Amino acid sequence: MHDTAVLAADWISLGTGFGNDLKSLIFNVAIPVVCGLFVLVIGFKTKTVSYVVRRMSRL
Repeated sequence: MHDTAVLAADWISLGTGFGNDLKSLIFNVAIPVVCGLFVLVIGFKTKTVSYVVRRMSRL
C-alpha cells in the first residue's frame, strides 16, 4: 500500500472518531441542557403571566 493511502486512511479514521465524539456530546449533554433550560424558562414565564393575570382579575 502506498504511504499516501495510509495517511489518508489515518485522517479519515481520525475525522470519524472526532465526529462520533462530537455527536455523542451533542446528544448526551447539549440537547438535555437546552431542553431543561427551555422548560425552566417557559415554566417561569407561564407562572409569571398567570400571576399577573390573577392579580389583574382581582382589580
